[in-house]
Amino acid sequence: MGFWPFGGREAANVERASQEVTAAARGGTVRAKLTLFFKEPQTQSAADRAVERCAQIAASLLR
Repeated sequence: MGFWPFGGREAANVERASQEVTAAARGGTVRAKLTLFFKEPQTQSAADRAVERCAQIAASLLR
């Protein structure tokens, strides 16, 4: 943490993010764990947005 704990600047320290992907398939439900490894550290909010978007794309591909 910096000298001032307030200031509106989020630290870029997230190197990977994971999320479970669930999609309906013909015979039941498919579940998988999606993990993103970032080339450079990201802020928590940017990592959350990226993994959520990738999970949506993966779920749509599995349908």
